[in-house]
Amino acid sequence: METAMKIRGWILGDGHSIRAVARETGISRTTIKKYLKDPDQPQYRERQARVGHKLIAEFEARLRDLLEHG
Repeated sequence: METAMKIRGWILGDGHSIRAVARETGISRTTIKKYLKDPDQPQYRERQARVGHKLIAEFEARLRDLLEHG
C-alpha cells in the first residue's frame, strides 16, 4: 500500500494538512484518517464462492430442454 505510506509522509513528515492532501489526491478525508490511524497494510481475505451459480445451473438444464423439445 504505497499510497498510504506516501500520504503518511506528506502529513506527518512534510506537515501538509489532511484537507490539502485529500484535495490533491482525490481521496476522502476519512480514508486518509484511516491511513494515519493504522500504518499497517490491510489484510484481505479470499471471498467465498457465490451460491447463485448453482441456481443458474439448475435452470439452464431446464431451459435447454424446453428449447430443444419445444
